[in-house]
Amino acid sequence: MNINNNLLLEQAIRNANTVVHFTHDYFSFVVEKNEQLQKTAQICKAYDVDKLVSVNPLEFVNYYNSNGFTDDPLNDETKAQDSAL
Repeated sequence: MNINNNLLLEQAIRNANTVVHFTHDYFSFVVEKNEQLQKTAQICKAYDVDKLVSVNPLEFVNYYNSNGFTDDPLNDETKAQDSAL
């Protein structure tokens, strides 16, 4: 399911026991994927989801965030995953 806003994300997560969150290389018109992961984790916590599995390959999009290009995409993704935990 391709979910591109928080309301749809919340509706998809409501009443779920397990959420599997996949991302792939996006090029335009999407929220930055580390922000997506953190928002997904917040909603899962709010709805007492038992398990959140996230698959976030390191891709081109990781070299760019809301502040512009980043020199350390792996560190940025690690921080986002730690925050989600």
